[in-house]
Amino acid sequence: MDKMEKEAEKVDPREKESCLSYIKMMSAGVLFLGVCSIGVGIAVLVLLDGAKYPLTSGTGIWMSGNHIAFGCVGIAAAMATNEITQMKLLNGHYVVSILLMTQGYPMATSIQGLIVCANGDEKCGSNSDALAALQGVQVGILVLSYFIGIASMVLHNKKKCVLHPEWKYRRGCCGGSSCD
Repeated sequence: MDKMEKEAEKVDPREKESCLSYIKMMSAGVLFLGVCSIGVGIAVLVLLDGAKYPLTSGTGIWMSGNHIAFGCVGIAAAMATNEITQMKLLNGHYVVSILLMTQGYPMATSIQGLIVCANGDEKCGSNSDALAALQGVQVGILVLSYFIGIASMVLHNKKKCVLHPEWKYRRGCCGGSSCD
């Protein structure tokens, strides 16, 4: 722990605070997107009225778990005062950033639902216009969360010596130190 505290002393507190501020803003945005996604998912389920796959998948509801985890862990990391707790939360936030990129199936079903309903296909039931709009919103939520997830990963990697001083002792694929 002494080694960790010495590393933390070398980090510019203003730069770390700036990075944590960005993480907090990104996390709040994705948390909001997750809540919106749940609302869109519920609205899709309410408006189904005879609709068939891909709209019955409830994509907006179950995919929001990653969004909510990203938001909660990021906000908690930015607000943590204990250095060790903050380090663990920042590592978790980085992992959840990666998990945001694993939402190919929700993206595929949302795009498929958008196209099917925009063409007025019978799979959309009697509410094809409303369902097309909701699927469009869902695609937008996913695209925004992808971009924010990528921005988060870039921030974590570019500022790894500030946000993750413990990574200095990790070895990459070629055996080099990561914070040299």
